[in-house]
Amino acid sequence: MTKKNDRFGLIGYPIEHSKSPALHNEAFKFLQMNSVYELYPIRPENFIQEFPDLLNSSVKGLNVTMPYKKDVIPYIDTLDPISLLTQSVNTIIKKDNRIHGTSTDGIGFFRSLYYKNPVIQLDQITILGCGGAARSILATAVINHLPIRTIHIFQREGTHFNECRNFIHELQVYDSNSIQIQFFEWNDYEQLRASLAKSRLCINCTSIGLMDENSPISDMNFLHSDLHVYDIIYKEHETTLIRQAKARGCSCQSGIGMLLFQGAESFYHFTGQPMPIDHLTGIHLNEI
Repeated sequence: MTKKNDRFGLIGYPIEHSKSPALHNEAFKFLQMNSVYELYPIRPENFIQEFPDLLNSSVKGLNVTMPYKKDVIPYIDTLDPISLLTQSVNTIIKKDNRIHGTSTDGIGFFRSLYYKNPVIQLDQITILGCGGAARSILATAVINHLPIRTIHIFQREGTHFNECRNFIHELQVYDSNSIQIQFFEWNDYEQLRASLAKSRLCINCTSIGLMDENSPISDMNFLHSDLHVYDIIYKEHETTLIRQAKARGCSCQSGIGMLLFQGAESFYHFTGQPMPIDHLTGIHLNEI
């Protein structure tokens, strides 16, 4: 349980656009908890000096965003299985004189997905990109034995290509009897068409569409009305992918739902209390 004037917050850079303070502080207010959630922007050149000072302050818990999800690991005493597999932490909890790290991105994604689509069938999934968010989603699916038969991943060639392939191998070593995961090159368009045709869920885990009007799917005819499209990007206006998907009759979600539910998981780690999801969706979010 939180005590009077407990402090929590978010570290990263830049973070002035973050919705996390509004969500957490509204939850504190609704639950009548005298706690506060603040932003702690740390420039990369100052991380080594400022982060340990923050960690040793009175702050009780922290969320971590880019570019520090891996950099914080050496400062943490214990990591849960998902953070160990992904080598990524987005939630730090100080408890019993120990510092614990976890990642709530994956569980936040699936909670938001099932919140809007409680009976969605996930036999086959197509994931675009294999960065940190995708890895958290994959690790969550494998560790929690979710009812998914096959996942197809498409990743651009480059410095992270072999790294992603190695990560998938680690997942299969972790649980060889779990989900069948296949890895494809980004420009294998015929395979992408075939994968989407058999999928009921497509997840965009790339940044394509965040700062521009591009789409990670070059041919909108690859999309079909039985497909649910989840673009984890969240911004004020719909991404091109979401507009394409709606035009093809797909059901859709944006990244705001993942933001809310991963925050809810962190909130529970921080306070021991559930975040009032229905209250927050009614106030802040028209669509999750």
